[in-house]
Amino acid sequence: DVHQAVPRPAVKSTNRSRAVSPFSRKPSPPRSTTPTPTVAGLSFSKSFSDNLKKTNDLLNQELLRFHSEVDNLRQHCEHLEFQLEKSEKKAQEATTLAMEESAKSKAAKEVIKSLTAQVVFLDVMFIFW
Repeated sequence: DVHQAVPRPAVKSTNRSRAVSPFSRKPSPPRSTTPTPTVAGLSFSKSFSDNLKKTNDLLNQELLRFHSEVDNLRQHCEHLEFQLEKSEKKAQEATTLAMEESAKSKAAKEVIKSLTAQVVFLDVMFIFW
């Protein structure tokens, strides 16, 4: 059939809503702009202002104390690092010295063993002579 082979346009929805008249809506209340606060517009009581100043001063003092404590801890840490490096160097020197002394001791034991063997040999030779 010829009519079936021809593509048909897509069927659009027939559910159309009616346009709303702008005059049928309720008018919105007038928009008010929120004022931006400024420092000039702020007023604090003298006691509140004094309390803020005291709090700020106390916080500044505490901040200075913390900075001082950080500096003291940093210096203490640097001192401990210096002491640690010194101790590590001494430990390395002591290890090297112990190794040298151990080598000398082994060499001395070998010499003593050799001399003892020679003395025993000479004693045996002296007895047989």
